[in-house]
Amino acid sequence: MVWTGQEIVTATAAAIDAAAVASMRFESVCTDSRRAAPGALFVALRGLHHDGHDFAAAALQAGVGAVLVDHVPAGVDRSRALVVPDTLRALGDLAAHTRRRWNGRVAAITGSNGKTTTKEMIAAICEAEQSGVDASRDTGRRATSPVRPMNRALLAHAASPVLKTHANENNLIGLPLTLLRLTGDEAVAVLEMGMNAPGEIARMTEIAAPDVGLITNIGPAHLEGLGTIAGVAAAKHELFAGMRPDAAIAVNMDDQWVVRGAANFRGRRIEFGAGCEVCATSIDDGGFDGVAFTLRIGARTAPVQLRMAGRHNVQNALGAAAVAHGLGIALPTIAAGLRGAEPPKMRMQIVRLANGVTLVNDAYNANPASTEAALDAIGRSAGRAIAVLGEMRELGSHSAALHRQVGAYAATAGVRWLLAVGPQAEDIAAGARAAGTDLEVTVCEDAASAAALLAARWQRGDAILIKGSRGPDDEDGVRRYGARMAEVAARLEAAAGRTT
Repeated sequence: MVWTGQEIVTATAAAIDAAAVASMRFESVCTDSRRAAPGALFVALRGLHHDGHDFAAAALQAGVGAVLVDHVPAGVDRSRALVVPDTLRALGDLAAHTRRRWNGRVAAITGSNGKTTTKEMIAAICEAEQSGVDASRDTGRRATSPVRPMNRALLAHAASPVLKTHANENNLIGLPLTLLRLTGDEAVAVLEMGMNAPGEIARMTEIAAPDVGLITNIGPAHLEGLGTIAGVAAAKHELFAGMRPDAAIAVNMDDQWVVRGAANFRGRRIEFGAGCEVCATSIDDGGFDGVAFTLRIGARTAPVQLRMAGRHNVQNALGAAAVAHGLGIALPTIAAGLRGAEPPKMRMQIVRLANGVTLVNDAYNANPASTEAALDAIGRSAGRAIAVLGEMRELGSHSAALHRQVGAYAATAGVRWLLAVGPQAEDIAAGARAAGTDLEVTVCEDAASAAALLAARWQRGDAILIKGSRGPDDEDGVRRYGARMAEVAARLEAAAGRTT
């Protein structure tokens, strides 16, 4: 998409001389001066460690058309500075303006676990729709939905029919930047919403104006900023509370915290879970080869074979199916999209090593519920189950107890050897030892020592789960490997060689 200078002023209420803005035209928006390019608008954001205003002059020298700032920094030509009270707010306002210019659909996903996997599933379904996997329309059901169905004419010519959140761009900066990547040809945007504090999802919902919203589940995550699960729930419920009455929500009926948040929504509800409108039957867990089940929507059924390990991914698939149903996509296409969906990197990613060991790289992030689900999956493996668990961040005063809890869970989930790594390793180990099983427990100072110990003792047929929270981007493990515990996987791959 292209924005005129006047459009930026209208969307953000920026102050600038009228004569200067008349000739402005922007083809992209950036917040990193290192990515500044001719035709871009540079938005100067204030962060914990850096202030974008310090780089505004450099962005102009790199060729951007103008800078969006809260004051005119030194070295910046006033005629190329659009001044607003709050640049983060203005970034969101411009994204909201862009979303409303665009004639596509938005699916928004939040939750304590499974957001990224579910987002990828929804995107795969929408891509299957674009490819014409099933051209039939379930017109009877579509007529009852307040959400307009996918625009097949638009899908037919769109080079890239699906816009989706990349990596961890799921916050008050990433979500607006995602929307600002719209070309105008997309049929749907699938947006992930993360948060650390109250009000963030409410603002993202205001910006994105979702047509279909989903809360995957609610559990003990981000307790450091939210205090209790009730606090987490209140923050997640902001999605449903902020949605238009002519939109639709997908409701996980197996999660009572989610159900409570849906109680006051007056639009269309698409319920999924055991015995609901969208449900799964005949579940067959194939271990590392994925999970098969029969997907039911209303009275119709279709077979699905997920390429993702873990029974918990069936629930993620049901959430994705419910959202796609809300978008007006037919059941055969939903099933085809789910069958084609690939697991996101470092989220129950199966890596088979040349020495016959299987890594389950779930190192992108961790909280108690996601860790227990991963332990369930590894505990059912045919070979020796080994779990390498790092710390779970942002748990506040509950941290020690919850780390002991996952240690105890590992002891009862079928794990044979537990390696606890990093700052919370002693709590994880204490919980495992207190469970009173014959589980072997080892405490490791860091990822490198854990990898070395594994490489010295692994056996053909072992299945090794690697799980833990990523840290700040300036930490060495995160900077080099993408997540702190991913260093274990990288070192093991280097030691043995990767086959798939």
